[in-house]
Amino acid sequence: MIQTRSLWAILLSICCCTTAFGQTSSNYRYHRPITGITETWHKLTLPNELIGKLSPDYSDLRIFGISNNHDTVEAPYILRQAQERSLQQEIPFKIINRAHTELASFFTFEVPKKEAINSIRLVFEEQNFDWRLNLQGSQDNQTWYTLAEDYRILSINNSHTQYKFTEVEFPDAKYRYLRVELLVKDRPKLVSANLLHTETIKGNYESYGVFKPNVTNNLKAKQTIASVNLSGLVPISHVKLWIREKFDYYRPITIAYISDSVTTEMGNVYSYETLYSGTLTSLEKRSFECDNAVAKRIAITIDNYDNQPLTIDSVEVCGTVYELIARFTQTADYTLAYGNKNVNTPTYDIEQFTDKIPTEMKSLKLGVEEERGVVTETTLPLFQNKLWLWLVIGAIVVIMGYFTLRMMKQE
Repeated sequence: MIQTRSLWAILLSICCCTTAFGQTSSNYRYHRPITGITETWHKLTLPNELIGKLSPDYSDLRIFGISNNHDTVEAPYILRQAQERSLQQEIPFKIINRAHTELASFFTFEVPKKEAINSIRLVFEEQNFDWRLNLQGSQDNQTWYTLAEDYRILSINNSHTQYKFTEVEFPDAKYRYLRVELLVKDRPKLVSANLLHTETIKGNYESYGVFKPNVTNNLKAKQTIASVNLSGLVPISHVKLWIREKFDYYRPITIAYISDSVTTEMGNVYSYETLYSGTLTSLEKRSFECDNAVAKRIAITIDNYDNQPLTIDSVEVCGTVYELIARFTQTADYTLAYGNKNVNTPTYDIEQFTDKIPTEMKSLKLGVEEERGVVTETTLPLFQNKLWLWLVIGAIVVIMGYFTLRMMKQE
């Protein structure tokens, strides 16, 4: 029994040793010195040329320091992107009146508390309509003041398009009563409504410029395709279009970026990943919040169906500004290291205590980038390395043979 335990202990030791042997130290190709550290908390803006060299998930960012005792220390950080976001509050109300004349229908809402409202979302039973409305506010349900006039709302539901634009937006207003005057002869059936106050927190974007796109009209596919080439790899999160036509339109649009390419005898073949998919319409801003991606070329595809192609005069491409919020508790010479696809995203305690991070911080500066050699590839796991596999098998056979002979002699 003791001999059997000894055998398992030896085998376990072999496995542990080989597991440790398979690990490699982390190497980072690029380093930039950090200057301006005077306090515990600082922020650091990442330049675009740096982001293009990171792993796709930004997992290889590290802040290393060399202390006076020549010890290596690591400063924890949180990666933030200052993207635009909206805070929406729903305001309680009740519908106190539904009325109509030969030319219009009226819906009156009472707001119990005097709260700011800047939009009303309307839901009708009808699926296809193109209507106009007036919106008014009153404190006494007698004297009315105009908030929106001749406002267009639209709904399309067919085999090609499912689109609704039924939210009325207006400047902040505090009225006890709100009245929607729908300028239609029919009697629309209002299913529900939402009174909202939306606060938009503007993001911090960097514009890479306004470009004249390369446009191709594919008459067979009934599509307009516009491509934009950027100066290099940059983070993309916002695209704005300038359309020449003044008539009304609403068409499916897809914004994509080149994620990979293969060179063939026929030329380069590109693979695309979607950044945004939705509707391009004359009723709304031709400005689109996209999924974040790092790219240097985008393609915009508009489905025209049987309509004449739209003219895209120019395209603006923007990206979210990325910031590191870092904590420095030890005196050292710090550098920002990056460029290693073999490491995982770090886990720091400060992620659980974001309420302790100050709102105001001084910015740090990055020095000139230094390249420090090629990153070492990850060593193959033990049992994918044939030499080690045979050595381990041989060791196991020898050990088992040794204990077998011992047991036979004792018998």
